[in-house]
Amino acid sequence: MPAAPSADMSKLSPDELANDVASPYTWRRETAKRMLIDKKATQVATKLNKMLSTNIDQYAAINILYTLDGINQLSSSAIDTALRHEKSSVRIQALQLADKRFNSNPELFEAALKLSNDADPIVQLQLAMSLGRGVRVLHVQQNLAAGAAAGNLLATRHLRDRGLKRLGEEPDIAVAKSSGIGGERQAGVVAGDPPATHQVCSAERTSISLTATLRSRVTM
Repeated sequence: MPAAPSADMSKLSPDELANDVASPYTWRRETAKRMLIDKKATQVATKLNKMLSTNIDQYAAINILYTLDGINQLSSSAIDTALRHEKSSVRIQALQLADKRFNSNPELFEAALKLSNDADPIVQLQLAMSLGRGVRVLHVQQNLAAGAAAGNLLATRHLRDRGLKRLGEEPDIAVAKSSGIGGERQAGVVAGDPPATHQVCSAERTSISLTATLRSRVTM
């Protein structure tokens, strides 16, 4: 096994740090990301995007996405690439980064909707949550209806197919519904009413527990 690289990364150039964003060593990936963000090293965006477009592993891909986001260089094209990554973990993170862009980028919204048939139920759960966070600020009536329908259908179908209780009957699924598309908010938005201010449950705060709970049920 090759020796680990030096822990001193202080003298590395932005270009070298960009390489380490995809390092096989977790501590090195994270350090490179932090240093590039601290330096506001926007000049590495082109290189990072090229790295993302290759057949890169899930850990590197996710780190690249958040590095680009941290230096304010995350493009819709990069998110679209990540939405099509072979690893579901990358697709989930891409959805979390995509939802705030649905309002200004209908093409990205349509790309996200394609994941309603994703093989991984956790990706579909994240899509339901992302649709709720992003769709509520869309002003295109057709997309509002499409997003609401997709969110409810995908969540209900996977619960039904696995013999689980229907959407909203379980506490953790109710959280996903209320933090995504659900109930009175859905009806108000689709009807064209201005969305009220809601305390939306953060996907970042709930995704770990939701993922663990749903995976345990799916594998029962």
